[in-house]
Amino acid sequence: MKQVIISFLCVFIFTLSACKSDDGIDSEVKKVSENVLSTNATTFLKTHFQQIKTKEVSQFEPKKPNGVTYEVALNNDVLVDFDEVGNWVSVESQGKGAIPKSIIHASIISYTSKKYPTIGFNKIERNSTGYFVELMGDIDLKFDKNGEFLERLP
Repeated sequence: MKQVIISFLCVFIFTLSACKSDDGIDSEVKKVSENVLSTNATTFLKTHFQQIKTKEVSQFEPKKPNGVTYEVALNNDVLVDFDEVGNWVSVESQGKGAIPKSIIHASIISYTSKKYPTIGFNKIERNSTGYFVELMGDIDLKFDKNGEFLERLP
């Protein structure tokens, strides 16, 4: 009986324990249905990833420090992070393909087309101050909120 109680407690503690994320903040990660995503998020996915199916949707409670509440993994190895109202926070290709240019601010496309015409986008993040862009080949660039180039990051 003592062993049953200990086993039960171990399972209970494991179930309640939160996952430690890479940013050092304790967040509980739950796998949820695609139906919990807001209209903003589903419209974004339908617009930019029309033919791509969703592999998995994760919900973070509490949200991550960068505002991410939902992470959507797509079948083409792209991860899309959304805030609580469905605005995209980041889009990242985890595979060999580039993310769609339709997501990228027109000024950023203009700048990168001139400076890096043959290199695709691997990742883009946005926040209240601007954009962080990672091009294929580990080229990291920073832009302001209007898409104007600020600097190349080391």
